[in-house]
Amino acid sequence: MTNPHVIETQTQPTNYMHFLWGSFISDEYQIPYFTTSLSYREVSDYITLFSDLKDVQSGWKIEELLQRDINWGRVENDIVPFLNSSKPVFFNGLTIVLLPRNLDGAMTADFAGQHWQPPVTEGVEKDNLLTVGPIEFTFYTKVNEVGGPEFLTGKMRWNKDQVVAVAIDGQHRVASIKELVSNAGLLDVNNKLKSRVPVLFLLLDEKVGYKGGAKPADMQIVRKIFVDLNSHAEKVARTREILMDDNDPRSLCVKKLMMDEMTSDFSSMDLSIKKKLPLALVDWHTSNSAKIDTGPYLTTVLLLDQIVGSMLGLDKSPSSTDYDVIKVQLKSLSKALVLEFPKSKFTLESAEQRNQMPFQFDQEELDSLVARFAEIWTEPIINLYSNFEPFRDLIDYRAQDSCSIEWQVWHQLKTKKDAESPAGKDSKRYDDYLSILSQKNIDFTQYSKAVDNVTLRKNGNVSLPFKVIFHKAVFETFKKCIKVSNEEVQKFVDWANETAHPKPNFNAIDVEASAIEEDEEKPAYEGEEEGIDAEINVTNAELVIFKKLLKDRSIELVSLLNKLYDVENGSLFNFNAVRTLNDEKVALWQGSFFNKDSDTVDFTKSAAQRASDLMWALLMIREVKNSGNPDYTEFKIVWPQLIAKPAGAPDFLKVLIALIKRMSNDKHLASYVLRNNDEDFSEAAAQDEVRKRLEIFWPFL
Repeated sequence: MTNPHVIETQTQPTNYMHFLWGSFISDEYQIPYFTTSLSYREVSDYITLFSDLKDVQSGWKIEELLQRDINWGRVENDIVPFLNSSKPVFFNGLTIVLLPRNLDGAMTADFAGQHWQPPVTEGVEKDNLLTVGPIEFTFYTKVNEVGGPEFLTGKMRWNKDQVVAVAIDGQHRVASIKELVSNAGLLDVNNKLKSRVPVLFLLLDEKVGYKGGAKPADMQIVRKIFVDLNSHAEKVARTREILMDDNDPRSLCVKKLMMDEMTSDFSSMDLSIKKKLPLALVDWHTSNSAKIDTGPYLTTVLLLDQIVGSMLGLDKSPSSTDYDVIKVQLKSLSKALVLEFPKSKFTLESAEQRNQMPFQFDQEELDSLVARFAEIWTEPIINLYSNFEPFRDLIDYRAQDSCSIEWQVWHQLKTKKDAESPAGKDSKRYDDYLSILSQKNIDFTQYSKAVDNVTLRKNGNVSLPFKVIFHKAVFETFKKCIKVSNEEVQKFVDWANETAHPKPNFNAIDVEASAIEEDEEKPAYEGEEEGIDAEINVTNAELVIFKKLLKDRSIELVSLLNKLYDVENGSLFNFNAVRTLNDEKVALWQGSFFNKDSDTVDFTKSAAQRASDLMWALLMIREVKNSGNPDYTEFKIVWPQLIAKPAGAPDFLKVLIALIKRMSNDKHLASYVLRNNDEDFSEAAAQDEVRKRLEIFWPFL
């Protein structure tokens, strides 16, 4: 019975929802929740889809932006017909997080402050009431403490103008219910709409029992819960998994390379410290493809993931009980990051002893791992992306008129619209956004032209730099060239100039072919780890030395690539580039990037390895040419020395000689060339094919 003396404040309240309170408790966190049920109509009215949030461009981070994506084809073709069928209908509960927003609609960090307008009911005992910002809780008896017997049951409601209730599990079900309600006609005569859906509300606020390190409304905790909820559900797309996983070292390092929110400029690439790729240059929201030969992006999340995995020796994604692979990866991480993980190693040993116990990184060591990656790897990786001339040209072009937040949102929505067939919700979202741009007097008519122009640039006379295989080869080259320390390079220079070492004797033999691993396809877990292999003696080195090595090698590699790119407007970077040597036409990248049999780019993993060996050889030969020894300025003098085996040669030269030997074997670049040319393999013929390519590149080094 309504109390005639009760007066309610003027808000937009939800209906009362009777709840049961509970919480999950771990060592560091307590996550409170309220279990209730909502009618289909209440779900449609109270719960907001991320795709319906209007202030996406106002500082939302990438993980939160990802939640906007809904597969409307699945909603309309699968779930709505299921809900509307004559079959027995049941599905498990929705998990909804209650987030704060101001009256102007802007999202805010937490429920603190005095500006909230909860739908407080007057006439109820004070000890029976609790307000959290704009949310009101009424308990049936006096509450003595959070979590006490009196706190377990009650009813709740909130001011709809100041709370956003967002599904973190069940967003497609919410979208389907909204569709069903909007198309149902008279609700009172539709029995299906009398259904009530189990709902679990999360409210991350200390007043209702939340405990943890993050702010009450911090999306970090929401993301963790989302990933856990979906870990056993339908397979999450790899891009989404990377960007939302806060427990996987590889994913965390990928995110360290990128800004975590949209920005309207590219200044983050040019910072003296903490360099990052702006989201406008990274494809983070489309398909599970690493391709970049069309569209406006410099790279993709999947491509960065593969690069980071290769650099750190994390190529495999082992299960939490694949102890042998994890053990090798820990060793590789220690070398790649000059960092030890004693607690995690102990955890691994304990899990292995207990058999089938899942391994998990120690959180403190995981944080240190990510911080160390950011400290020493981010700058050289971004240097390779930002200073190679064709990449820099793309960045400079994009900076002119296609880097604004409005442009980025437009392109994201247009991509989803173009992928939708037939036109549906994504098309409507796109059209709605065009209306918003028009209301802001923003001219979007040239937006598509920017995308088309970037694609034309990528597929012009110089197309190789925008092939995935080229990116992989460049970073494989980088990984290989850091195998040679600055000290070893200097020892070679001294040796070549006879300042500290005896004159070379090219008639003796003592170099071992094993200086370079022959089996390029050997998995990381079947022997020596691949990230920074055992030849790199940095485990006990000063961090500053290894950090300088990474920086120096990235600068040297970019310098080499730019020198080659400056030749005839980049003509050397066509996958089928041909140069003439002694009246013979030589396809420069044949056997690596170029498959002459099919006259196409070779996109295989082994092709990237062969191409990276060729570029690594060019880097090392460049050091020989620039060593200061006048005898090393002419290729015809240098080459015989590179196929000889000098006694007493420094490690640098041994590695270069073994590299050339490797490129000349029956499984590498030269053998592919001979096979393409219908020639029989011989060591001399293979060696000559390597010589031709190095000789052509020599003048440009």
